[in-house]
Amino acid sequence: MQKCHPFRWGKVKRKFDMLAIMQDNPEIRVGHADRSAALERLGTHFADGYLDLGEFEDRTARAASARTRGELDSLFDDLPDAPSETANAPVLRAEDGVDIREVEVDVQQKLARKKRVDMMIGGLWGVTVGVFLMLGVVFDVEFAWIVFPIAGVLNVILANAYGMSGDEIRALNDLEHEQGQQRAERMRIVIERRRELGEL
Repeated sequence: MQKCHPFRWGKVKRKFDMLAIMQDNPEIRVGHADRSAALERLGTHFADGYLDLGEFEDRTARAASARTRGELDSLFDDLPDAPSETANAPVLRAEDGVDIREVEVDVQQKLARKKRVDMMIGGLWGVTVGVFLMLGVVFDVEFAWIVFPIAGVLNVILANAYGMSGDEIRALNDLEHEQGQQRAERMRIVIERRRELGEL
């Protein structure tokens, strides 16, 4: 294996050191791509509920006019590097005798359990359709349709095994739908804001 000449390695190392210094220097100038990336990140944080509308409008205005790395970095000092698993957690209001934190944890656990059930049920119905096609088309079995009611029974058994009733699943479906609508509305605001700033 060819060895790197000491002189060449020294030049390469100096270049990397200079790049590292430039990245850490808050006075380094930023360009259109940097401002656009910052606006994208702010849009994600707003859609996930980390910023309210006023904060989002203020920070996007500052991002659009930023001139240095430090000005952009300061917009994210109090924001997480990546959205957490509870970014889309439902907003619950305090009521007499209700421990809101305990309720939020319970809802998140049920949503996570429902996602696992949904994945397993999706796999179950995928296998069911495959078996139906194999029996009905390949082997020409007359009563191949029987696999569907069997799958329906397994569906109910699977949900009950995870301790989820039909009413609870419907309530969680409604909650997920509401969360999706809220996030879609926030994303619409993000797009409109970027158009206002001339970034789209």
